[in-house]
Amino acid sequence: EQMNRAIERCSEEPIAIPGCIQAFGRVIAFDPETEEVRYASENAASIFARPLRDVLQGNLNTLFDEEVRHGIRNALSRGSGSKNSFFAGSFSLQNKCWDLSICKSGGFLVVSMEPSDQDQTDHGRMLQSMSFMIGKIQSCRTDKSLFDLIVQLVRHLTGFDRVLVYRFDKEFNGEVLAETCRSGMSSFNGLRFPRYDIPDQARAMMLQIPLRVSADTNAAQVPLLAARPDLPALDLTHSVCRGMSPVHLQYLRNMGSAATLTLNVVVGDELWGVISCHHGTPRYCGRFLHEILENIIPVFSAKLLSIRQQDTLDRIKQLDGEIMGRTTDDLQRDGMMTEIAPSVLEVMGADGIATLDADKFTCFGLVPGKPLLNELRKAGLAVKNEVVSIDN
Repeated sequence: EQMNRAIERCSEEPIAIPGCIQAFGRVIAFDPETEEVRYASENAASIFARPLRDVLQGNLNTLFDEEVRHGIRNALSRGSGSKNSFFAGSFSLQNKCWDLSICKSGGFLVVSMEPSDQDQTDHGRMLQSMSFMIGKIQSCRTDKSLFDLIVQLVRHLTGFDRVLVYRFDKEFNGEVLAETCRSGMSSFNGLRFPRYDIPDQARAMMLQIPLRVSADTNAAQVPLLAARPDLPALDLTHSVCRGMSPVHLQYLRNMGSAATLTLNVVVGDELWGVISCHHGTPRYCGRFLHEILENIIPVFSAKLLSIRQQDTLDRIKQLDGEIMGRTTDDLQRDGMMTEIAPSVLEVMGADGIATLDADKFTCFGLVPGKPLLNELRKAGLAVKNEVVSIDN
C-alpha cells in the first residue's frame, strides 16, 4: 500500500511546471506584446548585475542590448515547423558567454540561457563525429547491430560513464537492450523495469522534446519567481533549464548518477524508448553537443523503422512461401488454422485471425463476436480487390 501511494504521488507530479530551474542556467520570461518581464529565475540577477527586484520590473530593452534583442527577434521569426525551441545566438553577458534559446509557453516568451562552449576546435571534431556516426548508422542491417553501435558512438561523443538503449513494450514497461559503460561498473544490460519507472506524464513530455538534461543531481535547484502573484505557474516543458522532479532526482542519486542526458526515440509518432546517458560526477555537455545529438537521433529512429519494416517484409515472404507450398486439401483441413495462425499473428502484429467462409467461421486468438464477424463478411463480399477495415 505504501508503494502504491508513492507511485500515485509520482504520477501526479506537475513536472512541466516545477517552479524552478537547474543551477547551470538562467531563465527570463517576457510578455511578447509589452516585452515586460513576467518571470525570472532567482539567479538571473547575477547575469544582469542588478537586484532581482529590478530584473522582475524590467523589460527586453532594459535587460538586453540591441545585439541580443536582434537575436531573440530573429529566432522568433523562425518559430515554425515541428520545433518548439529556437537558438537565438551566443552573447557576452557580464564578461561570460551564454547560449540563448527561446520558446513560447502559455502566452509568454521564455528565454533560456546556458553557459556557452566556445571551443571551435571541439565543435569541428563533433561535426566530423556526427558525419561519421550517420554513415555508420546507415550501414546497420539488424536492430542488434544498430543498438550496439549507437551506445558506443554516443558514449564516445558525450564522454558519459554509461550509455544504454531502453525500449518500451506495449504497456510501457522498459527493457535495456544494449549498453556500454566504464570499466568496473555493474551492467544494466537485460534489466527490465515496470511502467511506473517512467510515469505517464513524463512519457507524454518525452514525445514533445528531443532530450532531457540533469546536469547535477545533487545541486540545489533555483526558484523561478513571478513578477506578480496572480500569474500562473510557467510551463517549462521546452526549456533546457527546466527543473527536475525531486522524486526523479532521488531516483538518480540512488542509482549513483550525478548527471544524466536522455535522448527520446520516437518511431512512427510513438515513443519507442530512450538512449540514456549516466555519469558519476556532475556533467553538462552544452548546446552545441545537444544539437548534434538532436540531429543524430532522427537518423537512428528512421534506420530502426527501416530495419523493422524490412524484417516484417522478410517474414511475410517466408510465411507466404510456407502457405503457398501447401496443397488446397491441406489448407482446408481442420486444424490448419491452429498451425499457421501463431506465425501470422506474430508477423502482422495482430491479436486474432478469422477465416469467414459462407457456412462457418474459423477463429484463433482474440476476435470480435459473431455479429461483427457477419458484418465483416458481408462487407468483404460486397467489394473486389479491396481491403475492408473498420474501427470499433
